[in-house]
Amino acid sequence: TEFFEEFEKNVLYDVMLVDKDGKFILHSNKNHGILSNTFDTFLFKDAFDKENTSLALKSDEYSSNTFYSKRLKQLKNSQNLRLVLGLKYHELASSKEKDRDLTYLIFILLVLLLLPLIIYFSKAPDNLKNKLKTQMITDNLTNLSNKEGLLYEYKNNKSLDKIVVVVQIDNFLKVANAYGYKVANQLLKSITRFLEEYQYRNRFLELYKLDRDSFAFIYSFENRNILKKDLERLYKDVENEEYVIRNNFKILVECTVSSSSIEPSTNISRKLEEAEVALETAHHKKNDIYIYNKNDRRVELNKDNIRLATKVKKAIENDDVLVYFQPIYNNKTKVIEKYETLVRLKYED
Repeated sequence: TEFFEEFEKNVLYDVMLVDKDGKFILHSNKNHGILSNTFDTFLFKDAFDKENTSLALKSDEYSSNTFYSKRLKQLKNSQNLRLVLGLKYHELASSKEKDRDLTYLIFILLVLLLLPLIIYFSKAPDNLKNKLKTQMITDNLTNLSNKEGLLYEYKNNKSLDKIVVVVQIDNFLKVANAYGYKVANQLLKSITRFLEEYQYRNRFLELYKLDRDSFAFIYSFENRNILKKDLERLYKDVENEEYVIRNNFKILVECTVSSSSIEPSTNISRKLEEAEVALETAHHKKNDIYIYNKNDRRVELNKDNIRLATKVKKAIENDDVLVYFQPIYNNKTKVIEKYETLVRLKYED
């Protein structure tokens, strides 16, 4: 704005910018343009005659008796900005041809003036997008890639020999409740450092942070016996390690280790689901280590429980709970002394 104000003192033109809708972005009159209250009401056609401005908005370059306009093709944005030079003195309109060199000079100066801004703002969306993407796939506490990061990195990766191994810290909540979440978070950082040293040792590859208290390895599978030995070693190493917190305070952890199935598959997201189901099964069966078994009914049981809970909820909402009383008769006193209450659910038929 300062540039144009200074420039207009030395030329015979009012220098303006107009967008594709005919709105003044910049106007020689401070009461008009993007910084004024009349941005949406005072248009190109209001400043000059309607017919010429309509033709100008459709043309890359256009001149009339009162103004000259040129579309700024170098500006790669959706506004389709055009430079408008309005003659301060109408009687000098015939000098358009003579002053065209000056017009091009103004155009070059304008491009040079705006070029740094154009470059900056053209990169800004990509920089912001990359920053948001990094935040979305990164765990804030450990700086490890999270579950979204795992799924993103293996989205198009065809890995027949890769499976997923999950390590859950079972006593994380106990530590948090006993010492507070600051200590618990420091514990997670200490465990992260330990597991990071475990990477690329004994077929354990990339490390990821899943939920609040669980981690995942991408594991290079060879055979079931080697996998079983590696899981047992991982389990013992995690539980035998003394994790140092501040002031040399040491904590031992309890963990459960699970693995996806050993069946070849290119779908890592499916392998992650299997490992998490195996983790739930391990807790249910009170196992320290569990490898996913497709014959295990854990998933079906969960589905049955969800379906049953839905039926019960709907029955209560619809008043489909039927209560029956079964009398208990005393043969000696010949009276009904009490009742057993039975509840049934009316479902469909």
